[in-house]
Amino acid sequence: MVDRLKVGVVGLGFYGAMHARVWANLPQASLAAVAEIRRDKLEETAKGLKVENAYADYKDLLAD
Repeated sequence: MVDRLKVGVVGLGFYGAMHARVWANLPQASLAAVAEIRRDKLEETAKGLKVENAYADYKDLLAD
């Protein structure tokens, strides 16, 4: 069995949100984390895509 690629997306504007949706739906990848300074967009995306690790500061995502 091949390990799934863990991906984090920084910024959930138009293109970032699109990338997050694509990564979340790829069978060979796992959307492990997202980062966004706008709390409402961060919570909406994390909940909608079932992402456990959501950060308001991208530096926290990178440190994890």
